Amino acid sequence: MKMTDISNDSLWEYFVPVWRKLEELDCKACLIGGYALALKQRWLIAPREATLIGYEKWPALRVTQDLDVVFPIKIIGDQKKNPAIHSILSSLGWIPLPPHENWTYAKNEIKFEIHTPVPPPEEVSVTADARRVKPRPKPHTGESIHGAPNSEAVGFDIFPTEFSCPSPDETDSVLIRIPNPLSLCMMKIISAEDRYRKSLDEKNPEAKRELQLRHARKHAGDVVRTIAMTLRSERDKMDEVLAGLKLHKPFKNACEIFQKRFVAPDGWARLFLRTMQWEADDVNSIIDFLSTHFSMNNE
Repeated sequence: MKMTDISNDSLWEYFVPVWRKLEELDCKACLIGGYALALKQRWLIAPREATLIGYEKWPALRVTQDLDVVFPIKIIGDQKKNPAIHSILSSLGWIPLPPHENWTYAKNEIKFEIHTPVPPPEEVSVTADARRVKPRPKPHTGESIHGAPNSEAVGFDIFPTEFSCPSPDETDSVLIRIPNPLSLCMMKIISAEDRYRKSLDEKNPEAKRELQLRHARKHAGDVVRTIAMTLRSERDKMDEVLAGLKLHKPFKNACEIFQKRFVAPDGWARLFLRTMQWEADDVNSIIDFLSTHFSMNNE
């Protein structure tokens, strides 16, 4: 898991050309993962409305060399836009990366991964299995992309946050779209638990288990950072976001994980968060804040 210090942002030059083309295509995609938080943090450095936890109290942020983007199901199933996304990536030097070449592209050591929510049974523009969501029928106008099915991404487009992120040298800016903090936390909570469970699998080599544990801890830390960076304007939309998330099974799963792993004093995530550079009172405030949303009473 190669990490990058966000103060020296090596991903920007790879990300921005693709993102601008996707915006021109009107894909309504959202950047997710650690890089989404990194860009939001850069934007928040400039004085603006207060965040839940003050910027001066955030520990340094490091991100992996991955770009994770989630697309609406309707874009995966769009007979024109789907092959256009492949053309955008190919024209910019991104190469399909086996064995997931339809939804993972690589350029140098950077990976661009395409995600999409799991489609409902009535969706006719795509077909899906456990590995991929693909357009139905296959477009005749060129190579097509698939989406890695991400069940916890179901609410990614409910009141997403948009902001104009400055380039590292502050000579340019790009409009970025990321999920609402509540939606992003649901993704991170579920991903953290999935990685943690894999770290316990004794069938895997010790090095692989340790890597899974590092991923799990990173996701847990991202939950805290996501809420620390929350703006009042984002909090004002959370009741409506919650109403949308509650309709889907992953939300119930996230509630159960959060209560067991983040709220319980002996939960693995709670124990890990005590070792981080966040102040204990701030972590407690964030856990209390999330407890009002990821509560069994909200299922």
